Amino acid sequence: MAGSRLSRCLYYTFRNVAKIVVGIRHQILNRDVEPVEGDCHCSVAADLGERRYKELCEDGALSLEMIVYCQSELSAVTKSLQASRRLVIPGFDDTEQRKRFLNHDFLILKLQPRDRDVPPLHIWAEKVGEDHSSGEDRPGIHISLCNDVEDVEQRCSLLKIACGCSVSLPDILSILQRQGPNYDERNDNCWDYTRETTKWLLEACIQDCRTRARDKMRLQAQVTHLEANLFRNHAINTIQSAAEMCRNLNAPVQCPLQTLRIVHRCSCGLR
Repeated sequence: MAGSRLSRCLYYTFRNVAKIVVGIRHQILNRDVEPVEGDCHCSVAADLGERRYKELCEDGALSLEMIVYCQSELSAVTKSLQASRRLVIPGFDDTEQRKRFLNHDFLILKLQPRDRDVPPLHIWAEKVGEDHSSGEDRPGIHISLCNDVEDVEQRCSLLKIACGCSVSLPDILSILQRQGPNYDERNDNCWDYTRETTKWLLEACIQDCRTRARDKMRLQAQVTHLEANLFRNHAINTIQSAAEMCRNLNAPVQCPLQTLRIVHRCSCGLR
């Protein structure tokens, strides 16, 4: 229990430090970090089609099978480091998206209709200050179907929470839009949206009268220890990413001089 409390504290400490780092970067670039007015952009009905959407909304046995908490590197960080990575890592893929040290958080939900022979439905939900996928300035909450789910999960999955509870599609979409759509990089960003929305989804599962007592206890533990689990998995991922970079560079971790030379070359590439 003490370890969990420490991890939870470290989670919020890391997030605050990350916000400071991002804030300093914006000051250097003279970028505005004021809150941005946003909207809810939900395309699930359009993606499914009117008939299929209505069927799923009326499916009383639809279940939320899994919540996949995902991370991908912040686009601003990716752009800043592309030149340096190309310099020091042969064959580096500029288009690769994966979780790293500073990340954009988002959710993928796996929903299973009543008919188990029908493939599951995957919904992508995120809060953004800019809509990088379309290149348009559309801040707010974005909810859509996720078709390339296996690839996204493989690259970006940080934490998977098995639910297996009945929650209607309208209720799920309502929860995904519960937080205000305005984007504030300091206090109401993708990290806050993804974390709080995960808790609301778990609480909806717990409150459902059809959820068994032992499952309610398991899901409540996920709510209680969410931040601790996120910090633990993020720390493991950060260490693995650092080790992978060293392997790509053929640079032994125990060689500080060579590491310093690499860092110096990276910094030169950022100028």
